[in-house]
Amino acid sequence: MKNKIYFKIVLTIIFAVSFVALKSQTDSTAMPLIVIEGEDTQVNERIYNEGISLYKSQNLDEAMDKFNEVIQNDANFALAYLNRASIHSDKGNFNDAKGDLEKFISLNPKDANGYFLLGNAFYSLDDFDKAEEQYNKSLNLDAKNENAFYYRGVIKFEKELYEEAIEDFTRAINIKNDFAYAFNDRGSAKRMLDNNEGAIADYSIAISANPNQAFFYNNRASVKRKIEDFEGAISDYTLAVNVDPNYTIAYNNRGVAKFETKKYREAVEDYDKAISLDPEYAYAYNNRGNAKYKIKDYEGAIEDYNKALELDPNMHYTYLHRGNAKEMIRDTKGAISDWDKAASYGIEAAARYSKTYKDDNF
Repeated sequence: MKNKIYFKIVLTIIFAVSFVALKSQTDSTAMPLIVIEGEDTQVNERIYNEGISLYKSQNLDEAMDKFNEVIQNDANFALAYLNRASIHSDKGNFNDAKGDLEKFISLNPKDANGYFLLGNAFYSLDDFDKAEEQYNKSLNLDAKNENAFYYRGVIKFEKELYEEAIEDFTRAINIKNDFAYAFNDRGSAKRMLDNNEGAIADYSIAISANPNQAFFYNNRASVKRKIEDFEGAISDYTLAVNVDPNYTIAYNNRGVAKFETKKYREAVEDYDKAISLDPEYAYAYNNRGNAKYKIKDYEGAIEDYNKALELDPNMHYTYLHRGNAKEMIRDTKGAISDWDKAASYGIEAAARYSKTYKDDNF
């Protein structure tokens, strides 16, 4: 059979930063811990301050008890709601955080930060429309909140409104010119608009601002791979794993770039590393199978394709790949079965392979 063998390799790219990821990297989005000072501090205020001290030392349940006591004593004690919301957020109880923030806003309707934090709660609940509404309210009160612009940009990115996302990321950057995450995400939006040069420039600035964030290098590498600067991509993926030796995605992606430069054995090594870090990484098994096929380890390739499909039966191109490998070990029926399976999912190459083989042999 004389057909060009078709491979589908899978590349993973990290685009917009989630709220949880950013919160772990910066204090700028955290709830404020406000201590009430003064010699004439009342009993309820002292209880509140005790809650703050407990919260700072990460005794969340005890801090929660203190804020509950404050609110029980005074239902209009706004800061207790604000900090109780923070504890709910830290525990992943975003609906409860939302309720406390709504109460805080009802007591402080001119507090821009309250709306911003409520937007974060909606964002964490994947209610992007309501999150955007709260960020708009926050910005109407405080047009210098770079984080509100940033998160509104992330929402627009999620909605595939890339031009609008770029505008908001740019506004955030204009306020904070070393806002690494905003540069990263603006680069991702530019990438989606095929502005590859602009994307690389933004990723580079993000790296300069925060050289210890591995996925910035991964993202820049993926654009370099897109424009077929494979050696540049490999270099950036290597920088990513140097920053984070357990960065599974970067090992897989570097393997992809090495595959495309015909460094098949080196690609296998990268996929091996990715799989050792995440034994359920279906894409890496598929990709390693492709590399093994190229070095004529057909049995090994079939084993990897089997594992990929076991982990993710929806990787339809893997049926095509496995059919190719089976054809090389003269498992004709198995090859045709896999090609027909792939063809049933609309993969035209598989349909051609099956038809050609049947025409030639039956």
